[in-house]
Amino acid sequence: MAPKANSVARLTFLRLTPALHEGLKAGGLMTGQGVYQTTFKRILRAVRGNDGELVAIIGERDLARLRDYAKRNDAGGWQDWAREALEHNGL
Repeated sequence: MAPKANSVARLTFLRLTPALHEGLKAGGLMTGQGVYQTTFKRILRAVRGNDGELVAIIGERDLARLRDYAKRNDAGGWQDWAREALEHNGL
């Protein structure tokens, strides 16, 4: 059996304002069941602080999902959070 090819995901540094970070920690984005809760939980676990800056290093799958959430015409906590986070990062 041939070995599987190694693949490297593209990583993105997602800068967070204190308000964006608090929005993740507040837990409102984690309620219910669905793919978006898993995405936000992964982002929250990836947050690191350095010299007063908050950054989450996220993979391309989570970035693609954030973009998908932001494109939806729905108004809501997780869609609004995705729009704000992407806008803050120029993504």
